[in-house]
Amino acid sequence: MQKVTDFLLKYKRYFGTAALLFVFVIVLVSCTGKKGDKLSDAQNATEETNLAGGTQQAADGYEMTGKLEKDANPELAELLNNYYAAYAGGDLESLEMMAQPLTDNEKSYILTFSEYYEDYQNIVCYSMPGASEDSYMVSVCYDLKFKDVDTMAPGMDFFYVERDGKGNLYINNVYSAYNFSFLDQELDANLYSMILAYEKSADVVALQKEVQSRYDEAVKSDEKLANMVGGTLRNAMAKWRESVVAAEDTQKEDTQQSENPQVDTQAAENTKPEDAQTEDTQKEDTSDDGPTMVKTLDICKVREKPGTDAEVLGMVTLGVKLEKLGTEGEWTKVKFQGQEGYIKSELLKEIKKK
Repeated sequence: MQKVTDFLLKYKRYFGTAALLFVFVIVLVSCTGKKGDKLSDAQNATEETNLAGGTQQAADGYEMTGKLEKDANPELAELLNNYYAAYAGGDLESLEMMAQPLTDNEKSYILTFSEYYEDYQNIVCYSMPGASEDSYMVSVCYDLKFKDVDTMAPGMDFFYVERDGKGNLYINNVYSAYNFSFLDQELDANLYSMILAYEKSADVVALQKEVQSRYDEAVKSDEKLANMVGGTLRNAMAKWRESVVAAEDTQKEDTQQSENPQVDTQAAENTKPEDAQTEDTQKEDTSDDGPTMVKTLDICKVREKPGTDAEVLGMVTLGVKLEKLGTEGEWTKVKFQGQEGYIKSELLKEIKKK
């Protein structure tokens, strides 16, 4: 049991921010040990969280109004209960009807981790009005039962819910915490800022701390649960990321081959040496076209300015590709959700152009 306790102290992760609320698995199985501007403890996870309730200006044209209410909308509660039932069962067909759009990467993520889930219990929905009429920012607290593990793991997710053209509620999955972490799809910067303000509101932060406390106690009390979140799921995350990267590389190679078909053999034989040199030079020149890209090496914060005291714009998980805009000291400027942000350079790796 002492080994499990030591493990928890070393790999402890907090998931109270919008960028990591999707499945606490993202945080719990991430690598640790580096020093840098990444999520490392409760203080970092909930810093700058003193927004009061009521009306708050979150972004141009968007205001947070009203207060956080518990299970105030039966229709909303039914949607989220159905979503979690489908998620635990890996039922992609049902999920696509409730959460739109659902990317291929997220589908593979769901299928990977639903293998370890038995069901979600004690689901409670806390909601606040969103940016438009009949839209909601929702925090859902639950207990997740893993297969072959007796103790349930408390968790908390964020959802942005709207109505479709037929008047039915659905989850706008562009603003899922999965997408906040993996950036599969572009977000509206103003709405994203509003969601971040919501996540920093006093009531939501209090929920985050309460769920985190219950989670810590659950993991400490059950070695099987500790092994599940700290071993099994950690390995599953690593394998899933490898499969996504491999698929992306294969797709890139296929695209390059289709765009650069083999040159006719006879034509190549008749090419003069000086012509061949010119073609090689042109190819080398075009290889420099396009933006410089970097990839994250860990879960890290994106800040408004280069400094650990600057405001946090959001968070990204490991393996996310971002456009590099420049460097300032120990910081790299990147394009993040339609705006400029800064990440510690030690947490990034520049991607070589092919």
